[in-house]
Amino acid sequence: MQRLNGTAVSLILMALVGLAAPAVTAASLPAFDRVRIVKPPKPIEDFTLTDQTGQPFQFSSLRGRPVLVAFGFTNCPDVCPMIMGNLKNLMSAHGEQLDGVQVVLISVDGERDTPEAMRDFLAFFSPDFLGLTGDPALVRQIAGRFPAVFFKEAPAPGATTYNVTHTIQVFALDAEGRVRAEFYNASLDAMAAVSRVLLDESR
Repeated sequence: MQRLNGTAVSLILMALVGLAAPAVTAASLPAFDRVRIVKPPKPIEDFTLTDQTGQPFQFSSLRGRPVLVAFGFTNCPDVCPMIMGNLKNLMSAHGEQLDGVQVVLISVDGERDTPEAMRDFLAFFSPDFLGLTGDPALVRQIAGRFPAVFFKEAPAPGATTYNVTHTIQVFALDAEGRVRAEFYNASLDAMAAVSRVLLDESR
């Protein structure tokens, strides 16, 4: 039997380590129903929108901490209040363990969602939640980076208002600003477990 020299053995070991590395990364986040682990992590290009105080807010200023991002709008009749209510319950039930995790709502209805509207809407859920709004064309570009989608529906005949159909998942970003997981109406325990891992990584 032919024996391998030291160089060949080293090359084989390096190859095996290289093959094993993705598995270690993939296993860093726990698996749950209604949670999609993003592999490889997806970096989000920086952007600036207006926060609920009316000030420009640069998304990269959140680097160094995990961020949970949802897309929605203040006139949403059902889905958005449900999503934000779940995030409120998440932080209420696991607040001490998730101290340092930032919840962000990005408006898909910049025509109506003024900073004041965002502030009043988020006040129902938590004073710590961050709301961002801006021109819908800009937000559409930003949403595509996650990726998320939305579109303005045509008003019903005689109606004075309209609806916006949009992505419903919550995006979990790590401290480096990369999407690591997506929550699709996941349980509070599942969201908390993933968020805790991202928080531990940031420390």
